[in-house]
Amino acid sequence: MKFTKMHGTGNDFILTEYEEIIGADLSVPEIAERICERHFGVGADGLMFAMESCVADIKMKYYNSDGTKAEMCGNGIRCFARYAYDSGKVSDRKFSIETDAGIYNVELLEQCLVEVEMGEPLTDAVSVPAIGGKEGKFLKAGIKTRFGILEASSVRMGVPHTVVFEKGDKSFDVEKWGFELERLKEVFPEGTNVNFVKVISPKNISVETWERGAGKTLSCGTGVCASAYLAHFFGLVDENVYVKVPGGGLSISIREDSLYMKGEAVLICRGDYFMETCSL
Repeated sequence: MKFTKMHGTGNDFILTEYEEIIGADLSVPEIAERICERHFGVGADGLMFAMESCVADIKMKYYNSDGTKAEMCGNGIRCFARYAYDSGKVSDRKFSIETDAGIYNVELLEQCLVEVEMGEPLTDAVSVPAIGGKEGKFLKAGIKTRFGILEASSVRMGVPHTVVFEKGDKSFDVEKWGFELERLKEVFPEGTNVNFVKVISPKNISVETWERGAGKTLSCGTGVCASAYLAHFFGLVDENVYVKVPGGGLSISIREDSLYMKGEAVLICRGDYFMETCSL
């Protein structure tokens, strides 16, 4: 199977063609799980493949490293945009991409940068989905966990995101709390991505993310957008925010009815993946 590997602020992906996937003996979830495995596969946070679209210029399908399907990936769509342009599937630097979360407009800029119009998060609890909260929203809600009650807010930024603001010098154990909240099905029936946010200044925040289906990652584009949006909603930051993540940084612009995310899409390598199994 021919593949391309790319990363967006350290969030890494395998990209390939639908024809390469559909012709394999394994199911798509099995392929995603095997090729994304970091010791016996190529290694990545997720697998994407390109398809034709009837409603946009091109269509993106995304699978997490554990084989589960996700509707959207913020860092992934930037990498997908560059992959589509570099491979000649689109000819303009501005184009639209269909995902299972809707259609997104992208623009390829200079120096490996890609800007994506991310839309506006859905804040009603039914859309997230999240059970609880007040007045139909899940904002600054107390969540009962095995480790105590945690205050968090949830929105849907293409996929469910739960944001925890760290106060003062307090830092959360991302793996401990992320694992706990992702699987708290009595509150998040579809699971959730979890973002831990520190507000540094009105123009700067830092975010660490536990991704649903992938675990702790170096970056999460949709999570960064959800975090910046809620920080602005609560009056903690301005409309233009630089978000530091373990794998680099992303620029988020909050305009009237949409968020714009700008960040890198970097080529790592291209190659052939052999789905070979050996037994004695």
